[in-house]
Amino acid sequence: MATQAILNRLTATRTLEGVEAPTRNREQDDFLLRPIPSEDIFFYSKYIDNARMVRKSDPKVRRSQAWMISTSLFAAVVLVSLMLPALYSAFAGYQVERLRQENARLRSDIAVLTLQEEKILSPQHIEELSRKQSFIDPDPARIFYLDGKHSAVAKRVAAAKEQVQ
Repeated sequence: MATQAILNRLTATRTLEGVEAPTRNREQDDFLLRPIPSEDIFFYSKYIDNARMVRKSDPKVRRSQAWMISTSLFAAVVLVSLMLPALYSAFAGYQVERLRQENARLRSDIAVLTLQEEKILSPQHIEELSRKQSFIDPDPARIFYLDGKHSAVAKRVAAAKEQVQ
């Protein structure tokens, strides 16, 4: 681009050979471009590789970084230690509420189970079961009371127990 601009300037101001007086080209070329500012400057960019460069360690910077890290770590530990009681009380509150709900659930389960037990052990239910399974009351003449003193059957049962042992 720069060489074209130079050539354009030369052709615009050239002199004709063989003419005594220098004449300028009277016809202005409409297609000539105006010169661009600083078009004769050429910028060259060189690739620089700093991969092999090693930075010198500065002991002051290392000390300041170590101080900053230790200070921030200490601040974090202090902050966490200050928050621990509040967190513990919040978790304890959740646990107390969970235990209250479990207590209410267990109480309702106990109430249901005692109701079922009362239904099963009620005399009406026992009579109904005995009718369904064809249980009949024994004849009162065939009932033997084993009190151990007056009955001969009680004596025989007691003797049988002694022989087994």
